[in-house]
Amino acid sequence: MSATTADTPGNRWSRLPRWAQPRPEAHGDPAGRDLRGIETALLIILGLVLAVAVVHDVVLQVRLNTRESADRTTWRAYEHRYVKVLDVRTLEHGTIDFVCLPSLTKTAAEREIRPCLMISGPIVNGHRTVDGGYFIPPKRADRYQYRYGCFGLPAQRQLCGLRSPPALT
Repeated sequence: MSATTADTPGNRWSRLPRWAQPRPEAHGDPAGRDLRGIETALLIILGLVLAVAVVHDVVLQVRLNTRESADRTTWRAYEHRYVKVLDVRTLEHGTIDFVCLPSLTKTAAEREIRPCLMISGPIVNGHRTVDGGYFIPPKRADRYQYRYGCFGLPAQRQLCGLRSPPALT
């Protein structure tokens, strides 16, 4: 098979803009051997930094997923009922999580109050420590002004805005 004129080395690159075409070998490498070595070393260092960042991020996400799974298991054991979907809210710093029954699910009746637990500590046998909790009226967000019935650590930290349950309408 013979090469067509479009496939020959001289014509193959002619479609590219002049700045993107390869230089003729007679001109040599304008960057020089030392500069290429420095560029290569910098690219290797940048690649290693990015690899470390990716591994670090994956490790943190795995820890967070393991913690959320233990939080769900702890909530189910504490409440003595199996609910497949639970709202888990993790704080930005530390290991304290808040786990609540979601507001609009098939398992939560329309007029059912939603228990929330404050969970912290290490994972032991798939469970974590319950530090306390509070309740939220139906169809309300987990906000200070709607919380009532605080017990444990949330009561000490005054995380509830209401002293008694609101009247259901």
